[in-house]
Amino acid sequence: MLKRRLVRPWRKRTTPRLSEWGHCKYETQRVRFHYNIKNKQMEGYMRKAFTRGVGDPMETFMKQLESRMDNTVWRLGLAPTMPAARHFVREGHMQYRRDYDPEMKRRSKWRTISIPSMRLRVGDHIRVKPRKSSYGVVDKVMEEDGPVVKPGHLEWDVDKKKGRYLDTCDVNELGLKVSEDEIYRMYTGTRGLRKKHFRYFEGSNEVIPVAYNGGRIRPTPENIINMKRGKGLYKQGRRCPPSLWGRRGKTPLNNPWETGKLVRA
Repeated sequence: MLKRRLVRPWRKRTTPRLSEWGHCKYETQRVRFHYNIKNKQMEGYMRKAFTRGVGDPMETFMKQLESRMDNTVWRLGLAPTMPAARHFVREGHMQYRRDYDPEMKRRSKWRTISIPSMRLRVGDHIRVKPRKSSYGVVDKVMEEDGPVVKPGHLEWDVDKKKGRYLDTCDVNELGLKVSEDEIYRMYTGTRGLRKKHFRYFEGSNEVIPVAYNGGRIRPTPENIINMKRGKGLYKQGRRCPPSLWGRRGKTPLNNPWETGKLVRA
């Protein structure tokens, strides 16, 4: 291969440089694969970070990821990898307890958690479930990998296998070094998060619900005008309207919400 490349240097092809959007996508995927989550979950965390309006949204976004139960298990060294920590939680090896339960108006009892995406609150107590199988898994991991450096927002007793979530994670102690500017640009601008589109009934503040309306379309002003004009009735394929404006015949239903039993007023 070396001689062939020397004889034919024109076969060398350089890797093209990533565009600005490519760098943002690359950094976003790094975070997604590290925390073992989906794009839909990432968007949900970013929406919460932007809607809260307190502090830097990127710091809020990263603190939400660090407060997940599976990430906490991995940071404490109870599992060697993030997928292993997710499996550890799914098997019911972890328990948590609130300092104060607003429903019961007292300190809650120990509860077994099997949801890796559960976010811990400040002051929550966590522990490995007191049973032989759970302790055996933790002892095996600690024997193979050894102790790990724990962040300052987590308190953990190795002997009792108990700990506490003291505070949100500091920005300088994250489990992954990320470029926050690139992730911020990924979820803002024209390619950012989609805003929820609400439509209101004419002359009121009542939202037109997106629900089953007797098999008929959503009665938005645009759809009403198109139905009255008969626009799009004879188009085929992808351009064909939904069931010819709620009817399989050639004549559209001009008032889809006034007739029929399964109709919303």
